[in-house]
Amino acid sequence: MPVRLDARTVAREIALGYLTGTAGTAAMTTTTALEKRLRSTQDLPVDYDATDHVVDAASTVLGYRPRSEAGARALFLLTHWGYGSAMAIAHRLLVRRLGRPGAAGAFFAGVQTMAFVLFPVAGDTPPPSRWRRDVLASSVAQHLVYAVAVAEVDRRLTQTGRR
Repeated sequence: MPVRLDARTVAREIALGYLTGTAGTAAMTTTTALEKRLRSTQDLPVDYDATDHVVDAASTVLGYRPRSEAGARALFLLTHWGYGSAMAIAHRLLVRRLGRPGAAGAFFAGVQTMAFVLFPVAGDTPPPSRWRRDVLASSVAQHLVYAVAVAEVDRRLTQTGRR
């Protein structure tokens, strides 16, 4: 039988998910920037999450295309931070349903699968089977960083609240 949650608990779960997602997005943004710096001799994407394909995907979904470079940058940042932060709300649901270890694994699998599907469908990239190996490895590594950061910040915040 499903557990009914009161409005206060739902609001707390959403806020906690958004906060952990912001931390995960910050971790992924930092490691992506570091990877770009380490591979600065290449003029190739390190991961499609850090390219204009994000703007292409968001434009496809929203039915809106920015008219300027500044507009494209704003849409990239809004999508990157908004989507990354909001996605972790799903992690909170998974924790309630599966417990911590299961939630972390399922969450990583979910976000990586979404990256594999969303970019080819809406972002005009080839399917993952045709991605360069370094881009594929980077995508998996960056989403793993994101998922681990979300799970760890969630664990710390919820354990702190129970002391």
